[in-house]
Amino acid sequence: MMQQMKRFGRATALLRDRRAAVAVIFALALIPMIGIAAVGVEYAGRVMTQAKLDSAADAAVLGAIISAKKEIVDNNIPVDSPLLGSVKSRAQDYAERLFRGGAGPRADVLAVKTEVQVDGLTISAQLNFSARSPQLARWLFPDMLLNYVGSAKSTLTMPLYRNLYFLLDVSASMAVGATAEDQVRAFNDPNIGCTFTCHHCSSYLKGQTKLYQKDGCTVENNTTYSYAKRNGILTRFDVLQNSMRDMLTFANSVGAFNGGRLKIGLYTFGNDLAVNLPITQTSSPSDYNTVLTAVNALSLRRKFSGTNFRYAFKQMNELLPSSGTGLRPDSPLVSLIVVTDGVEDFRNSELARRIDGVWTDVDDPNAYAADPIPVFFNPRQGSQIKYTHQALNPDVCRQFTTSVKNIDLWMLNVEYMVNTTVDETYYAKSPWYDVSGRYNNSAPVTTVTGTVIAPFNKTSLGRCPKEADHFVSAITPQEISEAIRRIFANIVQSPRLTR
Repeated sequence: MMQQMKRFGRATALLRDRRAAVAVIFALALIPMIGIAAVGVEYAGRVMTQAKLDSAADAAVLGAIISAKKEIVDNNIPVDSPLLGSVKSRAQDYAERLFRGGAGPRADVLAVKTEVQVDGLTISAQLNFSARSPQLARWLFPDMLLNYVGSAKSTLTMPLYRNLYFLLDVSASMAVGATAEDQVRAFNDPNIGCTFTCHHCSSYLKGQTKLYQKDGCTVENNTTYSYAKRNGILTRFDVLQNSMRDMLTFANSVGAFNGGRLKIGLYTFGNDLAVNLPITQTSSPSDYNTVLTAVNALSLRRKFSGTNFRYAFKQMNELLPSSGTGLRPDSPLVSLIVVTDGVEDFRNSELARRIDGVWTDVDDPNAYAADPIPVFFNPRQGSQIKYTHQALNPDVCRQFTTSVKNIDLWMLNVEYMVNTTVDETYYAKSPWYDVSGRYNNSAPVTTVTGTVIAPFNKTSLGRCPKEADHFVSAITPQEISEAIRRIFANIVQSPRLTR
């Protein structure tokens, strides 16, 4: 009995004893706590592995793009070359090696596929992958594997080096009034008497309409154009100059001069070419102030101010390099922007033959001449000459767009407007005069240019560029300014990197 009582006492004492109770509770709670910790560690490991795989994929697609770009630029490979196929293949292999190397030792890469595309100047790369890894807590779930999938994509538009050549018509015909109102004012002004402000010599302002002064045209302030400008008459040339300023303001606002990849050259022509702001291989990239200074210095021709497209274009072509890939400074893309009214007037004279030996007044189907052809006396040379007017012959543009030159040609036709409110005779006020006195037998200028020649202009000038949308026609000052700015914007595009 006593033995039983002792056993019972020990049992009840054990029940009353609170010593080491925490250890018991901890032992019971340890199993779920270990499970929760294992899950946490496993989740963190999975996140870290996925992040490492994603980072490796990002590095791989960027590496593919950089590799492809370097090979294209270093070898100056045109964007339409069949060699791009091997470039893409090598970039893809490089990307896959980068990915496998960057995936880390824990992940077992099951599959990786990279696709590199070159579309014009845009290089894109996309990589898709799948991988797996064992659990960190393998003692808990020894046979369970974690699976990973992901992708990465990157796109790069390669920056371009561009040379932009502006070829601007500054012949005397660009001194025509810019609007109908300006033409009427010029015609009715007794010191001008012509819808074209004519750019005559100082002799006309003195009323000496039949006297040609050899050096009169060299004095800017003594021309009728200068007189018109001083009296607020706006001419086509003024609109052209203002439009070029507007274009430069736009270019500066969109950062076109940033990056040192743009060169702008200014060239003008009448019967021949003049270099106003040259582009050479050693020229520095253009900046806003330098080009603006050259634009502000533009002026109308004061001597030999007719228009000879054939000779001026020939001279321009001799200065133009072949267009390159645009990927390197020594291989820029070349664009030529021609702004002209499209009307050519050439003289069947010794001067004209010396400029271009094959040029005559009857060899071009676009030629127009009054009937009978006006014959004028050249007081300086003591000889008679014939004038012929015509639209540009598009054949003279072919030299720019051959497979050798491959120049990006743009044509802006500043149209003549037919002004029916004035009745003038083209040669009536000219310092060149008809030896037979037939001033009134010559065709009025607005009729010749606006109704006879102008319809040929859109067809002739429109056939110059390879692309139909590279021909633009404008007539009002606002349209001309918008056209020049739009042409510039279409040519110059800002490079960017997208993800």
